[in-house]
Amino acid sequence: MEAGSYPPEIRSGYNTHPPPRGPPPGMPHTLRFATLAGVGVLLVCLISPVVVVALDAAGLELSAYRVWERLGLVALTVAAILAAPRRARLRAEERAFSPARGWLRETATGFIGALLLALMLVGWLVLLGFMRFSVDFNWADDGLMLVLIAPLGALTVAFIEEWIFRQHLLNAFRRDGGTAFAVLASSLAFATVHFFHVSRSTPAPEDSPLLGVAVLGTFLGNVLDHEAQLAFVGVFLLSTVFALARLLTGRLYLAIGLHAGFVFFNRVDGPFTSWNLQELTIWNGYRQYAAGLPGWIVFASAAGLLAFLIRRRGRQLLSLPAPAPIPVPYDSKQ
Repeated sequence: MEAGSYPPEIRSGYNTHPPPRGPPPGMPHTLRFATLAGVGVLLVCLISPVVVVALDAAGLELSAYRVWERLGLVALTVAAILAAPRRARLRAEERAFSPARGWLRETATGFIGALLLALMLVGWLVLLGFMRFSVDFNWADDGLMLVLIAPLGALTVAFIEEWIFRQHLLNAFRRDGGTAFAVLASSLAFATVHFFHVSRSTPAPEDSPLLGVAVLGTFLGNVLDHEAQLAFVGVFLLSTVFALARLLTGRLYLAIGLHAGFVFFNRVDGPFTSWNLQELTIWNGYRQYAAGLPGWIVFASAAGLLAFLIRRRGRQLLSLPAPAPIPVPYDSKQ
């Protein structure tokens, strides 16, 4: 063997070209996502009126605002996929579903944990006098929703949103600025997307050719709405819980379970709880679980617990893993 070459056991299975530090050459992932998302939203504003006309011609009744929401989600998904690192270049901790062993246990743990956190929040609101438990449940009317429709719908929504925000976006932001930046940026993106939802003070825009302008007006209306501002903070904190769950396990299953549990509870709590009639304040969350101080404290506590568990397991939260070391050349003559 020539001097300076590597022995077979190293040469056959060792990557002698370690990955470079920092983002790959070219446009950083964060800037790439922002650019692609902006272009996608602009295209959605242009084509959504055409889609509405085509749906009306086909006899499908769907409001223009809902069409815009769904097309916007598609545009965001495409932008996140194109901005994220390629699958072949993903590190082990960046893969969402590998290995698959234990996926059911992690998903169920997250789902049950989210229900317990939600019940803790409701119990707190009941003790403060803002809510009360009331059973208005009818198996004939609500049984199918509780047992089948609501769980499947919650899991579907959770899977799609976690795959976008805690897989593609989290990996993209982490490549650019580290884990802390990735948690904050992905949570900010998640809360911003939910900020487009219609609130009580900003009703859905009417169908019009200028649908994009109307949707922008709805967004600006939420910016000036006190209730929507408080809900934004709560959704941001809740998103950090999902992001830290993703980092704790290195996979998406626990985050999907947590997300699905909160969505499920939000859909089925109506027959079991009711808000007391009183002035809407920051303490009662404006009749929203995420928009008041009790919800903030619960979500922040859960995020703090997950961050503590991650540090206990020794995961590096403030920097990406170091590149693999370059092996020392092996000289067979020595």
